Amino acid sequence: MVQQIVSYSGVVTHKDDKRWRFSEQDGGVVSVTIAPALFNPTDTAKRDKYLTGVGDEATVVWINSGIPLARVNSGEYEGLFGPYDPDATDGRQEKIWGLLESQIECNVKFSGLTVGEPMVGMRYRGDIRKRYLPVIPADDAVWGGDFWDIDEDNTIIAKLSLTEAGGSSQATVPDGSITTAKLANGAVTTEKLADKAVTAAKVADGVIPSGK
Repeated sequence: MVQQIVSYSGVVTHKDDKRWRFSEQDGGVVSVTIAPALFNPTDTAKRDKYLTGVGDEATVVWINSGIPLARVNSGEYEGLFGPYDPDATDGRQEKIWGLLESQIECNVKFSGLTVGEPMVGMRYRGDIRKRYLPVIPADDAVWGGDFWDIDEDNTIIAKLSLTEAGGSSQATVPDGSITTAKLANGAVTTEKLADKAVTAAKVADGVIPSGK
């Protein structure tokens, strides 16, 4: 069962929020090597999404599971992985390679964060609940791998697939899966879906405003 786990280290409290997982899934994980320093940026708003258990007296903190990971292709950490960041300039802004499979324990030292084993598991496919990720990528973020976003009713919302600049990505929408009860008026437009991808046979009249 997917859940939130709250633990007390003796100094600070940290939690392991696993709600981003639709369910426990076998396979779909590869090993990658992370650069711990990239999860401890000077931007505290980003740091607080990456780490849990942070405190003035903390000697150990944890990198949250479910963080979207991206590969560094330039600079000091070239070839390693860090958090996907659209504001980065080292390659991590280009696409999401996968999600951090498990929470990672880090030692806090004067020199920064260290981990006993920087090689970690990265999930590259699976069913997830995107809204519960520690860092929620924008709708136009480029995804690698094979991920499906699932809602609370266990219905597919979207396929989070690779979309290069200037390209497009479409997912098959099962008949009856989109209803006026699930989508606000105007939520589906031809800017988001290819022309004629949604028809009156699939969507109740009024979900797509006239003129769209």
